[in-house]
Amino acid sequence: MLKYYITYFYPIERQEQMTNHTRSNPENTQTTNEKRYYFANRPIEAAGTNHEEIQYDIDKAIAEGYPIPKDPSAVVEQTMDTFELTKYPSAIPEINSYISARIRHSDDGFPGFNYGTFVATPQQVAFAKFRYGPKNTEKQYVNGELVDIRVGGLQRENTVLESLRVHGYEAPAVLGYSPAFPENAEPHEADTLETLYIEAIPPEEGTTLPPEQWTPSLAKIAARKIKTFARPAEEIEAFKDESIQLPIEVLIERARISEEDAYHDTLADTLTSYQYLDQPIVVHGDSWLNNIIVKHDESDAMFIDWELAGAGYKGQDAGRTLWGLTLDSNWGFSEVNESAQAFIEEWTNTEHGEEEKINLQFGILLESLRWIADRSDKLVNMPADEEATLHLVQQIDDIKQHTLKIISNLQ
Repeated sequence: MLKYYITYFYPIERQEQMTNHTRSNPENTQTTNEKRYYFANRPIEAAGTNHEEIQYDIDKAIAEGYPIPKDPSAVVEQTMDTFELTKYPSAIPEINSYISARIRHSDDGFPGFNYGTFVATPQQVAFAKFRYGPKNTEKQYVNGELVDIRVGGLQRENTVLESLRVHGYEAPAVLGYSPAFPENAEPHEADTLETLYIEAIPPEEGTTLPPEQWTPSLAKIAARKIKTFARPAEEIEAFKDESIQLPIEVLIERARISEEDAYHDTLADTLTSYQYLDQPIVVHGDSWLNNIIVKHDESDAMFIDWELAGAGYKGQDAGRTLWGLTLDSNWGFSEVNESAQAFIEEWTNTEHGEEEKINLQFGILLESLRWIADRSDKLVNMPADEEATLHLVQQIDDIKQHTLKIISNLQ
């Protein structure tokens, strides 16, 4: 299977004047260096010890006839020339060193390759995305058969962003989209390089933060923002006839939860109480912490990467964000800390607080089912006594226990 994805947080030192209550006394003024983190993906040429492995994957894909560029940076340069764009000088090191690059490979053999970077247009800073093929696949049942559904193409993202903006969502404006590179290719074809550039928040204005750097006040801002997303999906033309991308019945079937499992009982109780299975709303669809830009003064939290926005469940976005707040800097399971607790308090701070607890509980279970289902799919054809199998089984148990821990804070 083709793979490549090297992500990390790049630290940025930020000086800030810190004062106590006696602001009039200069002697009481302190200067502190605070590390904030800018999320970035390393490119192939800066992949360190994994360079050979990544290059092998790319060369193999090219040898098999997939139209994946051997030198992604060169393709980026060429495409940027086409649109007369220039790289954006930012507070982080040379931006070309932090172009994201990912290879996806689905079961049906369809390759996906995507990358992006900050650029400057004559009017403003933009984030340019360049993509061959869809970014993601989701497993869904179609006519009784489990198949990969391709999601996340830039053509759809272009349509979604424009629709959201019309309806007043804080989604970035589209500054340009082109499926016409190379010429005479259709947007859905594998050898089409789609280009989308959208207004961006420059790194010196805000960053993403790892879980342990989130504060209770930021968590409350995020909870309030997510509440503004929830409108009936049918109100937006792009989502009117769209099915939910992650039907819970599909996730439950894939997860293979035993009836003797305490997780099963919690899931059953939640589904009995939850009222909105057949009332899809607009969801961001990918509201994890790496898609939330936090202003350096912590005055706002802004959601980016709306490409998976669409019809979803009430509580879905909140559940994913809360889940992220209970992880550690290595995305392992942690505690329900002050920030996570503040998110819960803000989410349920309404006259329908008990109902919102159930919605959030549903969102947490939905997120955990995604994690469990992906691992259960892998277990189907794996020998029972192999170390890798035992590791997956332990991961699934850890996910269940973490889920129950979060939900115990909601009851």
